[in-house]
Amino acid sequence: MNRYYVLNIFFSIIILGFVFVACKKETEKLPYNLIEQFIVTDNEGSQVKAVVGVDGTILIYWPTFQHIPDSIIPSITVSKNATVQPASGVPIVFSDGFKYRVTAENGNITEYTLKTVVNNPMPEFSLSDTVFLAFDKKMVLRGKFFIPDTSQTKLFLVNAENNETAQVYPFDRIYSTTIETSLPDNLPESQYFVKLVSGFNTIVKGPYRIRTYDNAFANQTSYNFTFTEQGQTLTNGQIINFNFTTSGGPIADYFIKLQQLTVYSTGNNYAKGFDAERISLTDHSVSYKIPNDVPAGNVILIIWVESGSGADGQANLFVFNGDPGTSIVLP
Repeated sequence: MNRYYVLNIFFSIIILGFVFVACKKETEKLPYNLIEQFIVTDNEGSQVKAVVGVDGTILIYWPTFQHIPDSIIPSITVSKNATVQPASGVPIVFSDGFKYRVTAENGNITEYTLKTVVNNPMPEFSLSDTVFLAFDKKMVLRGKFFIPDTSQTKLFLVNAENNETAQVYPFDRIYSTTIETSLPDNLPESQYFVKLVSGFNTIVKGPYRIRTYDNAFANQTSYNFTFTEQGQTLTNGQIINFNFTTSGGPIADYFIKLQQLTVYSTGNNYAKGFDAERISLTDHSVSYKIPNDVPAGNVILIIWVESGSGADGQANLFVFNGDPGTSIVLP
């Protein structure tokens, strides 16, 4: 056989091989089907980047205390030549269990499952009294980590049979540290647990005995008190004391134990209140600490229950029935 003829056949086979490999590479489909990036926008316009796990979860850590929306519009980046359903930019329901399907160019499919992680800490609260929850149909919860959103924070009263007898709503005020509201009308006097739901968190405390009064003084309750430091000059941080007796039964005791003391400084041509810390409380005495930041040298007004106008540079102490007590001057 002619030598050149053989060489031509050999080179032709090599060329055909290269062509075959090139065609194969051109038609081979990519097998990649990963979600590489998943981004949503929170209520304040900031980006929240999800954590895409190797186990097929899409973890979204929603910002603390923000309202959790019903739907989100994710921006999604996937592997080259892959597709995702629902597509990037399509609104979806924002709930655990929602699934995405990523299809590679070669048809391989991977599913991803949405999971929300809400960083809201467990709320805490306390009530001012554990015997009577309210004497004037008002309820005040003080604490922390309340979500200040009435769509996410709700309050319930639960009776001894573990039945939610009433939702306490609407709120007069709601902050991250305080909830003020009114008790439901015609609420039977009984023992109740207080159930606070804030976001995904629930806390229950009690039981508390709820007893309401339209007028706390309808029984003509009388009060007598002595102010131990009457007429003395006080200093910042000093403890002051009140001894008292009441008549009129439990509501009188409840009312006096509920009270806090506020010191008003009238310096600098305006009045500013300073809340005094309650140090101790018994059935017949209560003591407070004069705040350390009350400006020295100014006339002060101490209000325990009711305020009154001072005269001639002196401040009056008023308790319950409006009788003046004494005047106090800080050094």
